[in-house]
Amino acid sequence: MKNEFWLIEPAEKVVRQMARVHNEWGIYSTSPFRTAWIRNVLAYYSPVLHPGSWDTSLVFEGVQGELVRMYTPQARSMTQQLTTIVTKNPISAKCMAEVMDNRIMDVLKLGNAVTSQIVESQRLDHKKKQLVECAIVSGIAFTYTRMRTDRGEKEPILDENGAVIYDGQIDITVHTPFDVYYDSTIPTWDDIPWVEVRTIKSRWDLIAQFPELTDEILAIPSVAQVAGVKSWFERVTQNDDMIYVWELYVKPCASIPKGRMLFYAGEKCVFYDDVNAYKCIPIEPMIPEQVMGTTLGYPQFTNLMACQEMFDNTISAQATNISSFAVQNIAMPRSANVNVQEIAGMRFCYYTPQNVPGGGKPEPLNLMSSSPENFKFADYMENQMMKMSNLNAALRGTPQPGVTSGVAIATLSANAIEFTTSIQSAMNDCLSRTLKHAINCLTKFGSNIERYVMMSGTNDQLVPKNYTGDDLKNIAGIRISMQNPLMQTVAGRLEIAEKLLQMPRDMWGQYVSILEGQPLSKLTNDELSEDDLIEAENEELSKGNQVPSLITDDHAKHIKKHAASLNDPRIRLQGEYNQIFLDHIQEHYRLALEQDPGLTAMIRTGKMPEGGLMQGPPPQQPPVPGSIPPNQRPTGMPTTEVAEPAPDMLENQRG
Repeated sequence: MKNEFWLIEPAEKVVRQMARVHNEWGIYSTSPFRTAWIRNVLAYYSPVLHPGSWDTSLVFEGVQGELVRMYTPQARSMTQQLTTIVTKNPISAKCMAEVMDNRIMDVLKLGNAVTSQIVESQRLDHKKKQLVECAIVSGIAFTYTRMRTDRGEKEPILDENGAVIYDGQIDITVHTPFDVYYDSTIPTWDDIPWVEVRTIKSRWDLIAQFPELTDEILAIPSVAQVAGVKSWFERVTQNDDMIYVWELYVKPCASIPKGRMLFYAGEKCVFYDDVNAYKCIPIEPMIPEQVMGTTLGYPQFTNLMACQEMFDNTISAQATNISSFAVQNIAMPRSANVNVQEIAGMRFCYYTPQNVPGGGKPEPLNLMSSSPENFKFADYMENQMMKMSNLNAALRGTPQPGVTSGVAIATLSANAIEFTTSIQSAMNDCLSRTLKHAINCLTKFGSNIERYVMMSGTNDQLVPKNYTGDDLKNIAGIRISMQNPLMQTVAGRLEIAEKLLQMPRDMWGQYVSILEGQPLSKLTNDELSEDDLIEAENEELSKGNQVPSLITDDHAKHIKKHAASLNDPRIRLQGEYNQIFLDHIQEHYRLALEQDPGLTAMIRTGKMPEGGLMQGPPPQQPPVPGSIPPNQRPTGMPTTEVAEPAPDMLENQRG
């Protein structure tokens, strides 16, 4: 064993070591999971890959092509449906900031606007479908977030050497396990020290960026010349412009404190070799079902493969029978003397009858009949695939017999969609980390570069706002919310709407928040927080400390729990502490007597009291001369006031 870490050696030695990794990664027979990658991909695209003729999608096998092979990709259809269910909702990302002062709202508003801009510009809602589809078929998929130095929002400039300089642009790409190399024996992704990703770039763009490496770049074989996964699909290319570029990231660690970034196309063609400017590995995996002890994923598409193959075999047997014997076959005795042209469109099998009176007569041959068990077996295989993918008939558009209720269909659909929670949570975790890498790209590589983003202003009008990477440095993380499965189906939303209409409007928000996964403890947060306050007050009062009472307190609740503390003999036997509790209780009682009932109602319910707020007692009118004040009237005396003289109605008409 070497006494030196191979990743700190010169670039040529590291490139040679990685070339061995590439070769071993491509030997799929050494790993059942890598074998599954190829098998699943070939099966997933079998209707395109296997047909050998442009004029038919059937495959004819056998010695003389007498056997018909039909590919009916039910497993692929179910995978597509799972992908649609998981990715049907647009990305809803919210930033989390580390700022604790009054600037936090400005930071969050800017971060959310920039995040939305990244999602839209990078078409992440479309790329997440590729991500989920690859993760289901191969068990694992990757996102790669980088700052492209060959792109930018502004016009490029030329340096003194003639090289083209851009201001940089974020680029997020999705990669299969065929393009990402790492030590898969390490079970935790964050513990992996290095990761390499294979990318495709134009050799002419690289020559424009690195004119000093022109000869080396021209000597690199093109993608079309390098055998790889894509050779299964496309063996003809238009030109040799595109080449593979490997980008190696080493995480900062004790042996390499600043990490390392090595971009190369060959031993003599190294584009970059320096410290890791990202200070991390900007590659994130999506693993819905991780294999224990590794960072490999279990391909869920594999569960459907055996049933799919038997389904194809059964359908192919029926297709062969129909193709061979669907046209009516006639057993024709040679001595029947029948002109076959009089019965066109049939096939005749001539035979010599043995001991048949009259030489025999033509008879139909029933060769196309098939056993009903063959069709039942095909249906059984399809049902097994539906069970393993957890897609019921309702989600596939054919509800089960007897299930007609909208609530029942919604429940079945929600139960099926719950199966996708692991896939959706893995996708959200991958995308949230990916967006955080994108924000880091702006802060690390564009701290002084001014960019702009469209932000929502007054009346939801979009206004441009200039910002730099420094304005985003306080973004601590990004959270992507998950939607309740019941709300992802039309039947489920209709059921929720019906229940909402049957309950008071003020409960709508709480009901929907529970469906969205909000913890139930948040619904009782107000009550629990006041209980915690009372317990803290009792603790301070038992120490002899005065605690102020506020008019917004629930005085009855405070009085009850403070009085219960006096049942403790240790407090009751100490007179000075008794008085502290009693004074505090008396203060609550006084505030309760003085508290406005309208204020009490608003504190308890959060709503205006019925009938509106009381405006207070009516203003006192000056006493009428000769009248007796109400508080001085004898008992039983009428309360009628002294009548005032009526105004003269004819006063305006006199004179």
